Amino acid sequence: LITILTILAAALLLQIVQSYATQTAALGAAIVTTDALNMILVAALVFLVLRQVPSLASGLASGIALSTFGAVSGLMNWGLGATKRTGYDLGRGVIDGMRREPISRWDSMRRGAGNLAGRGLANVYDRVTGNKARGGTVVPRDQVMPRAGSGRA
Repeated sequence: LITILTILAAALLLQIVQSYATQTAALGAAIVTTDALNMILVAALVFLVLRQVPSLASGLASGIALSTFGAVSGLMNWGLGATKRTGYDLGRGVIDGMRREPISRWDSMRRGAGNLAGRGLANVYDRVTGNKARGGTVVPRDQVMPRAGSGRA
């Protein structure tokens, strides 16, 4: 029943999309952004209707709907959460590295990688701008450590 409903719904809805696409294509160079957005809106509505076909089929057949029980959305949320954590740690590490703060043994590897990248960016910035903020002035060795026979005690 799901197969039959899917084929019938897809044929009907894709007929609507095809007619919308031909109308949009007929505009040629006179197409406006709203025409393209309307086309995308119709395609999205087709997708949403086709998502409901298993539920409709189960209701007609007095059964339960086949579904993933949220596995796909759960996997997407997990992936997006990991991406968010990685971006946050990496960003904090880059800021630490640009401030030239040392890597702590308790920092995550993501933060440590960001720290190294931030140090590299800071070094490139210093070389490009000629900033010599790090380090002191070079003092001759004789001034720091006078020779034994120079008369100083």
